[in-house]
This record gives sequence, structure tokens and C-alpha cells, in this order.
Amino acid sequence: MSTAAEAVQRRLVAAAESVGSPVAIHVGLDACAALIDGLPRPIMVVTTERARRDPVARSLLSSVRDGDIWTRAHAHPGPDLIEETTSEIGDRAPATIIGLGGGSVLDLTKIAAAPHRESRPVTLVQIPTTAGTGADVTCWGTYWLPDGTKQSFEAAAGFADHALLVPELTSSMPPRLTLSTGLDAFVHAAEAIVGRRATPASTAVAREAIELVTSSIESAVVAPTDSDRAVLVEAATLAGLALSITRSAAAHALSYSLTGVHGLEHGLAVGLMWRGLAEQIGERSPDAMGVVLAALGVDRVAAAGARLDEWFGCAGLTPSMAALGLPAHAGRETIEQALSSNRLENQPGDWGVRELSAAIARIS
Repeated sequence: MSTAAEAVQRRLVAAAESVGSPVAIHVGLDACAALIDGLPRPIMVVTTERARRDPVARSLLSSVRDGDIWTRAHAHPGPDLIEETTSEIGDRAPATIIGLGGGSVLDLTKIAAAPHRESRPVTLVQIPTTAGTGADVTCWGTYWLPDGTKQSFEAAAGFADHALLVPELTSSMPPRLTLSTGLDAFVHAAEAIVGRRATPASTAVAREAIELVTSSIESAVVAPTDSDRAVLVEAATLAGLALSITRSAAAHALSYSLTGVHGLEHGLAVGLMWRGLAEQIGERSPDAMGVVLAALGVDRVAAAGARLDEWFGCAGLTPSMAALGLPAHAGRETIEQALSSNRLENQPGDWGVRELSAAIARIS
């Protein structure tokens, strides 16, 4: 393991301990490959064909037999894919299950693995290939009904035994995906600071995550270096650790129909919604929002909004529903779905149709 990877691992292990996370975090290609070599056999890897073909992934999984790699996972899993994956795990009876992919793949893996882990010893390993979701260190997941309605999963068995962080796995992310996942990490951290369940430990970890996102997201989108990629992987993990004890809030509640119904990437959706909500969040939670602003390196909510505008602009995007190709009625749909989401309850203050409509109006 390189000196830099060792330093990142020490910081992340300390952060995990501070929030009481049960997940063991490992950093660096060589260290993670060595861990995989020693995992209990047989192994089943849940991933996509694209992720399987990645040269870094092939090196990482060099000790795993081709027949143990299952590639039917895909983005936005629904009940049918969860049932298929759960059944496949049952048929193979692996001693170790590895999820390799973006947040959707990691969510699918933990959801499908959970019933088996609740009945017998099964090691769960999560390996993210994007830098934003934090799904490798949380116990909940998202899946989608055919009509685009978001559903949530939560179980202690959803926590991985090991999270393996290999920044090189994110090197193929294009600018729009880099922006989307970076925004996801930012919003996770911001909501962990402002949410009702925030603690001093989660706030400290989340603030560090925002500082890291702020330091690297623009260059990572425009002209990424290996250092930029590594910083965003660390930021995503920190944000996930903070969120693992606080849960998400209003920006997530408003985002779900934009992804489930209209196909907008999750990170872009939550970033857009946080942009619309920021002024009201600042009014309702000024002290907590002050922590977010400080981490962003600004002193006013308006300046925070301008900072997000700059981030979107790096990928040639404008943070408005119309500019992102969403129909006029999408705003009404977001409000209807948000009002039925338990994530809204985690946002301090009263949030009804009037308040949510005001937020939507700012980003229409």
C-alpha cells in the first residue's frame, strides 16, 4: 500500500470509528486485491458486464474464477431483479458476496444478500466504482417500482463487512457522471449536517467531506488527475459514513421522481433540489447551514448557490429543471412524492406544499 493510501485509510478508519460504523474500510488496489485473495470461498460477485471488463476490476478480481462473476446487475433495480439476484445467491450458496459497481449495484447486492446473511454466515464486500453514493458504508438501499416510485430497504444485514476503495476504478467516469456523483456526496454531507439526527461526530465527518468535494470537484469534472479521483472517493466515503447515522432529508425526498419517472441521474437530481431548498434551509437551520457554508468556503447562502451553479457549469449544465430537460409537470410530481417520503421528516421545520413549491420555483 502506498503512503498516500495508508494515510487515507487511517483517516477513513478513524471517521468510521467516530460514527460507530461496523464496516472495515480498505484503500488501495494491492491491499484490496490481497484481501479478496483471502476471502472465504466460494465467492459470488454481483456486477455489470461493463464493470467486469474494466482493467482495474480484472486486476482486483484476478483471484476470482470467471464463473463466480454474475453480470446481470444494472442501474435502478426493481423487484424482479432483486428476486432474481436473491435466487441466484440461494442457488450458488456463496460464503462471500461481493458487490462491484455504482450505487445501484451495491444497493442490489446488499438487498439480495440480506436474507441469506440473516440465516447463515456470509461475508459481504462492497466495491464502489463511482465516487458519490456512499452505498458501501450504509445499511440501506433503493429500488424502483415499474411506475418509477422509489422504495427503501433497511436492515442491519445491509452493512458490509468490508468496503474496498480503489480510486482507479473511477478513472473512466465521464464529466457528467463525475459531477453527478460528486453532487451526491455533497448533498449527503450537507443533509447529514442539517438533518434532525445530526450528531457532533457525524457533523465533523460530513464537514470534512464537503471540504474535500469543494477542493476537487471542478478539476475532476474538467481535467481529472489521479489525486482528484482519490479525493472524491474519500469524500464520498466520509459523506456515506455521516449519512449512515443521520439519513437523508428534503433534497432526496424531492429528487426521487426526477430519477424514477424522468430518468435524471440521482446526483444531478439531489444537487438541483438542494440548490432550490438552500435558502429555506438556511432560514430554518441557520447554525447548521453555517457549518455547510464554511465547508464550502462561502459565507452566504446565495454564494453557496453560485458555487453549485459553477459545479454544474463545469459539465456544461445549468441547474434548472427546464435546462435539464424536465417537463413542466415534473415539479408537481416531485412535491407529491416528497410529501409521502419519510426523508422529508428528517428536515427541520415545517415542509408542506407551499414551502416545497417555493423551492421548486427557484430552479424551474
